[in-house]
Amino acid sequence: SSGINAEYGHSEDSGYHFRKLDSSHPDHWSDHVSQPALRDVRAFMRGDLVSDPQSMTKAPKSMAVKSCEPCGVMCEGETQYNGHVTSRKHKKRLSSLRKQQARLETS
Repeated sequence: SSGINAEYGHSEDSGYHFRKLDSSHPDHWSDHVSQPALRDVRAFMRGDLVSDPQSMTKAPKSMAVKSCEPCGVMCEGETQYNGHVTSRKHKKRLSSLRKQQARLETS
């Protein structure tokens, strides 16, 4: 049976960190995926660091968070950012900002 290794992030001062969760054995889903994830969510909600920090890995550089200031959007990784800046929403926002700037300059 093929499974997907799920990863999820944890934000700390040094950036995003991920925990690999082995979902390759559906009959052990609770022990290998659900319970570790719930422990970390509960710890986060209490304001604690995640349990078992040794199992956390640094996020790859491709997962670096990029922001689009005009739209107020945060993107995780280059692919998501590139998708955003080519989107209709982004283009409309830039057009709107240019029009506002032109009105201010002519006032």
